[in-house]
Amino acid sequence: ERFRTITSAYYKGAHGIIMVYDLTSDQSFRDIQEFWAGE
Repeated sequence: ERFRTITSAYYKGAHGIIMVYDLTSDQSFRDIQEFWAGE
């Protein structure tokens, strides 16, 4: 949470992102969804 403003500034104006997660872990995919849902 405390780094959210830093990361928002980092990717501001980006035309795309690369999402990396562990294919053997369903939880890692859900964690990505939860993180980006608020953006």
